[in-house]
Amino acid sequence: MLVYTGLDIAFYLGAWRADVALMNRALIGAVDLLTLLMLAIGGRVIPFFTGRKLAGHTMRINRYLTWIVNGGGALVLLCGLCGAPDHARGMLMIALAALAFVRLFGWRGWRAAREPMLWVLHLGYLWLATGLLLRGLGLTGVWLASELDTLHGITVGALGTLSLGMMTRVAQGHGGVPIRSNAALTIMFVMPTVAAILRLSGPSGWSWAASVWFAAFALYLIVIGPLLCGIPPRRRAMRA
Repeated sequence: MLVYTGLDIAFYLGAWRADVALMNRALIGAVDLLTLLMLAIGGRVIPFFTGRKLAGHTMRINRYLTWIVNGGGALVLLCGLCGAPDHARGMLMIALAALAFVRLFGWRGWRAAREPMLWVLHLGYLWLATGLLLRGLGLTGVWLASELDTLHGITVGALGTLSLGMMTRVAQGHGGVPIRSNAALTIMFVMPTVAAILRLSGPSGWSWAASVWFAAFALYLIVIGPLLCGIPPRRRAMRA
């Protein structure tokens, strides 16, 4: 939280001084810190929830790979804050994305295809690895896009999907109802993916991406909001 506070102060200081470079570095630093948190926390909870829900599910979990991925996320953050060359940062992100894909494959998330409350977490981690890859391709010049335009695989795709998945799980778990999805929630879980694709497709899709993003969180409030307020949910709303 202290790091986020410092980045926030740096961003507004850059705005006050009309220093666009400082504003961008603070913004990118915030996304890099977010990436590190999702890599570390997602790597802890996703295989845990998957193994607990799917009987007999075996996963390949390598503690050394865990350390390397988490360390790589921290290195991405430090390189961004220190102003390392774009090409070096891009190559680091591509390597980290490859390791994240390997880690995700080891969890064998395809076995959760019939469990929306699980596959939404695997989908979010997939977007995290994809977002790192897209950023790396942009920084190395393979994809002709600015770094700010390549962030949305992480911010829209990964953050949106993982946030909705975990907020739904936590609300249901602490609300005393079964942790399960329904038709509305399943649609909601897919919407950040649609929004990310629209956002990354170019300026023509930006308004649609924002609309889909807004609709996803509005749907969360409609379906889960009564539970958060202590109002007993309709039995049909919680039906699988």
